Amino acid sequence: MDTNLHTIRVENHQLAYLAFNTQDPRPPLILLHGLTSSVGFWHKGEPYTQFGPCYALSLPGHYPAVAPASFQQEMLSAKALGGIVVAAIEQIVPDKPVTLVGHSAGGMVGLAAATQAPTKINHLITIAGFAQGHLTGPMGRLVRLAQWERVGWLLWPLFFLHRLHPALSQWAFRAYATDRQTVTRDPSFAAAFASAYTYLKKLQPGSVWPYFQMMPQVDLVYRLPRIAAATLVISGDKDPIVPPTQSEIIASRVPNSQLVMMPGVGHLPMMERPQQYNQIISTWLNES
Repeated sequence: MDTNLHTIRVENHQLAYLAFNTQDPRPPLILLHGLTSSVGFWHKGEPYTQFGPCYALSLPGHYPAVAPASFQQEMLSAKALGGIVVAAIEQIVPDKPVTLVGHSAGGMVGLAAATQAPTKINHLITIAGFAQGHLTGPMGRLVRLAQWERVGWLLWPLFFLHRLHPALSQWAFRAYATDRQTVTRDPSFAAAFASAYTYLKKLQPGSVWPYFQMMPQVDLVYRLPRIAAATLVISGDKDPIVPPTQSEIIASRVPNSQLVMMPGVGHLPMMERPQQYNQIISTWLNES
């Protein structure tokens, strides 16, 4: 087990987080992964560890987090997820404001959290995030499938298939990218994927299925003007999972925001354009 891994309890949830660079006295960064991903997605916390201590926090129900037995029946919502994340942050770093970073669904949850904790979250970064649950591509198809209760069991074989061999999951993971050749060539990709897969292979479909079911109800647009945090919105203009228009909506509604649209990039800008991505993050965090 990773010695950096810690667990906490929030309401009826057991959440988990990986801690990096914790001796740094600067304000911390909280990293939220996307749907069906894991805390290992943020391999070693890079490039964020150069700006302070980092805590890669699990979304509820995503292993090594453990959801309550009633999770499938609970009313899951963006607001509820945001509240859980805020409560978790208060436990992890009770005495400091934070920068919250979210990828994909983690970006959506980050937006919801920022509307609820304006003094705790003073900087926000969304990467391929969304304010409305209008997903496309393979994720969009799963969302549509989840609306039909009688065929929900079809998700189970998909999860067990990726457990047969890491290469199957790696192939599916690359499908989120538009520039797949760059992702494959990036030397950090294999290490990052191995880190994520450590936890991803134990993900339970019953714990993430409620996320797919709730997606059509996600709509944070009217709440976005409440966000007081300085906000960086990053999107690839060829994202096959989250329409780039979602980032445009976020940037147009959050008062103190900056939009960076990366040309020729899909759902994984940190792997498709690692140098450009790191520069964007570094410049914004240094100047904000």
